[in-house]
Amino acid sequence: MTAVAWKTIETIDSRKLNEARRQAHNGIHWLARFANSFRAPENGNRQVELIWDTEHGAFSTKAFEDKYRVELRLPHMEMQFREGDKLVPHVLYFEDRSPAHVEAWALVELLHRGLDRDRFSKNLPYTPENLMSGDNEEFAPESYQEELAVLNNWYTNAGQILSQLASKHAEDGTISIAGTSTAQPPAIKCWPNSFQIGIEMPIQASGGRLLRVGMAISNTSRPEPYFFVGTEEQASSGNFNANYILMARRIISDNMSPEEVVAFLQKSIAAQRKPHAH
Repeated sequence: MTAVAWKTIETIDSRKLNEARRQAHNGIHWLARFANSFRAPENGNRQVELIWDTEHGAFSTKAFEDKYRVELRLPHMEMQFREGDKLVPHVLYFEDRSPAHVEAWALVELLHRGLDRDRFSKNLPYTPENLMSGDNEEFAPESYQEELAVLNNWYTNAGQILSQLASKHAEDGTISIAGTSTAQPPAIKCWPNSFQIGIEMPIQASGGRLLRVGMAISNTSRPEPYFFVGTEEQASSGNFNANYILMARRIISDNMSPEEVVAFLQKSIAAQRKPHAH
């Protein structure tokens, strides 16, 4: 694995970190809007699931209309279309842009692609957190570069760790990863409602309920990044078993290596699956 350097959160102003997270999360909601507008509906509203593109260091929609994806890159908050694997011109820089500006950009880009703009909707199948709307407020990522760089660092490192975890289980067959063959480790998902990234796997080998393994950047009860292992329900509510949470402060204070983080997650997976074993 590539060497991982964790950015500390100790010296970061928590209010600025929260605002950086809010602005980044609002950027994520725009990706979810594209997915919700152009991907076919799926059970559990899975059409809005995004991916963490480890190769390009970006949040991205899954492909729609066969070849298009839209991605968001931190820390500068840039949004751009991909056609196939090629970035297309006309980057949206969020600095000094209101949500109304973002919507206008989206409609123009759809026009350039020959896509039906009438299909695009700002509606989401979840209740967005701390929503920015209209012309009332502008994005200001340049005012939060240090904080956004911290968020990007944790997502980037978590992507590497989760990819290693998925590859290990795909290789040795100890865990069947949901929605993939053992020869192809899954993409790292991003759930836009919670802003978590991670992978899913059946709690039992026979399938059924899913276990989510991932990282959350923060929430009201845990104002720092943390890794977790829990059920879908726990992930949605943030109400995890404390034994299966690894906080940023511990990773930094103990100078944990990526392999030690992977080992913690593997142990937590095994413990969560054990009560359900036949």
